[in-house]
Amino acid sequence: MSEEASEAEELPVEPFEAAPEAAQEAQAESPAAPDEEEGLTEKQIERRRRKEEQRLAEEAAEAERIRLEEERILAEAETARHVASLWQNAAGNEADAAVVWLHHQGETELGWQSHLKSVDLPEHRCGKVRWLWPRAPYVQSSVRGGAMTYQWFDVKEYPICRVVRGKPDRARLEEDSADVEKAVCRLQAVVRALEVEGVPTNRIVLGGFGMGAGTAIQTVLRAERRFAGAVLCSGWIPCRKALEETMTDEGKLTDILWCHGARDAVVEPRLAAEQARSLKELGVPVSFHMFPEGSFEIGPEV
Repeated sequence: MSEEASEAEELPVEPFEAAPEAAQEAQAESPAAPDEEEGLTEKQIERRRRKEEQRLAEEAAEAERIRLEEERILAEAETARHVASLWQNAAGNEADAAVVWLHHQGETELGWQSHLKSVDLPEHRCGKVRWLWPRAPYVQSSVRGGAMTYQWFDVKEYPICRVVRGKPDRARLEEDSADVEKAVCRLQAVVRALEVEGVPTNRIVLGGFGMGAGTAIQTVLRAERRFAGAVLCSGWIPCRKALEETMTDEGKLTDILWCHGARDAVVEPRLAAEQARSLKELGVPVSFHMFPEGSFEIGPEV
């Protein structure tokens, strides 16, 4: 072996030492036993304690979220099985397809049962069709000063528009996405009940008027399986931007018929047209119809 190699091997290797401040900072951030805190300042100990408390709180919150989600799924599945069993035990109520229609805020299904009774779906093409008329929860309404109202989700202000005119103009107060999510879950439970009974999603049409239409479109575009279709009358898409993150490829395949009145004073016609156009740009098959003399209603031309 050469003398140079021998000298290299004999060179002492000094251990690497981090700068004192950096070492203390790293030590303060890492978990340690109580006896290891002797060399730390009170500020560093307090920082470590807060970080550990935050970590435990986040873990507990995540565990609670998972538990609640599991309970929700189990409860919905049980509700679906129960509702399906009621239909199965009702003689003569077997169905090949279904239409689920949702009313607007402040209404019930009773008026729509009368209004749409003349709609005739040919049995030779559709089979036996059952109409379902869910009723929204009876809860406090923001736009009605906290009065109890039938509504699928809470609306902060009317009309439903792009911009609230004023000095200065401002954006309209949008609906709460968590509240809309609850409405979607209620409608999904109805759909699951039909599926359990034997009616597949591609034989189910979801439709609605006003707020009911908003709930229907949210449910359709989030669906794991394609629906037979959707019908929106005088409706809008609540929480439009949030919906983009929850849309599914299957949901975007559902054919949508969107009808709106040009004289609608509750849901701005231009907003409805823009929202329908945005869905088309995402590849959703939307057929949008604007009726020149229509208002916030379903007229005979629809």
